[in-house]
Amino acid sequence: MAAYLILSALQVPEETILKDYLLTNKATQSFREQWLQTLRDKGESEVVVENRRALGSVSVDYLNQAIDLINTNYGNVQNYLTEYFDLSPNDLKQLQQLYLD
Repeated sequence: MAAYLILSALQVPEETILKDYLLTNKATQSFREQWLQTLRDKGESEVVVENRRALGSVSVDYLNQAIDLINTNYGNVQNYLTEYFDLSPNDLKQLQQLYLD
């Protein structure tokens, strides 16, 4: 979620953010499989392992749920950044200059 908010603050298109977000599963697949096997080796139940699998992976549904809540409560992510995080338009512009220029 933090990456979504940061990339949104930088005006990265949402489609690009979603694609990047979903790459997390591929990039962390080996780590997650080793982690889950360690849990099995320690005697954790498959229920625990499957819960950890869900917690250790990403789904577009997870992100869409958060985006829907932001849109419902703030209208859009830019409003959320300015209202909830108290970032001014100048703050957002400075972030863009710092990371994009």
